[in-house]
Amino acid sequence: MHNPDIYKIALNYNDYEKFLRDLLIIMDFKKRTNKEMAFIPMGDKNSFLRVFSLITVSDIGYAKFKESTAPGQLTLDNYNEIFEILKH
Repeated sequence: MHNPDIYKIALNYNDYEKFLRDLLIIMDFKKRTNKEMAFIPMGDKNSFLRVFSLITVSDIGYAKFKESTAPGQLTLDNYNEIFEILKH
């Protein structure tokens, strides 16, 4: 209704199947609307879902600077290390 520039969706997951269902819905929505997305899986045990989301659908990601502002946040160094590994 308000035509935002970007959509931010932050959800906590205990069920990876739910994450995958949501991911497909969000990917379809992004494709249909041509809007930027920030899909942030929350929770201490979901850090790798943040990386997966950033690779597949998110246009921006969040990294902690000194202290976390949400459970499961990675540092910029963590992201860089993961992306370096994925390049090989």
